[in-house]
Amino acid sequence: MTPESAVPTLAPTLVFTDAAAAKVGELIREEGNPKLKLRVFVSGGGCSGFQYGFTFDEKVEEGDAEFPNQGVTLLVDPLSFQYLAGAEIDYREDLEGAQFVMPPLPPPEVNLVAWERTIEEIERRAPGALALVHFGVHDDVMQHLAALRDTLRHWGERVEDGMDEETFVAAARFDVMQSDPELVDDYERAGPYWHHFRGLERYWRKRREAAAT
Repeated sequence: MTPESAVPTLAPTLVFTDAAAAKVGELIREEGNPKLKLRVFVSGGGCSGFQYGFTFDEKVEEGDAEFPNQGVTLLVDPLSFQYLAGAEIDYREDLEGAQFVMPPLPPPEVNLVAWERTIEEIERRAPGALALVHFGVHDDVMQHLAALRDTLRHWGERVEDGMDEETFVAAARFDVMQSDPELVDDYERAGPYWHHFRGLERYWRKRREAAAT
């Protein structure tokens, strides 16, 4: 073993800022239990994507990563740490309000094959109406499914052909402006256009990687 090969490689860590630690300390003092630690975890991964969760915890579980600062400790479980490695957890108070600032999480993959199977199954069942999260109940089922299939095809082709994220977001907003102008912002809140781009980009990348093996 050479001296160079004996040098350890540092694993990605996480930055727990002084501002975030101070706020956690304040919250713990309000709880009146100095044994508490703040646990940050990542959950989800379905159609709504991944989400952060926070909870106070006295117990350090096996495999937890611990990040002490200013007398308080941040805990992250091994599964969640893969999304937080190298990131910074901060706390800010500005014009948008007071909040913990977390790194962006990956959006869900937009699996076009799975979506087509879902659309076909709904068509087979021929329901009288669709109850859509964020958008209410609609009885024009076949028209809605046809529009969904067409949008997925067009958006998928754009990403497959190499369209960049900024151009895709502008094009997607324009599409919705043409079909549902009063719902452009509602669509953005329900599923950000950049989420669709990155989900589609991941879908095509995984297919290319699979085809190359």
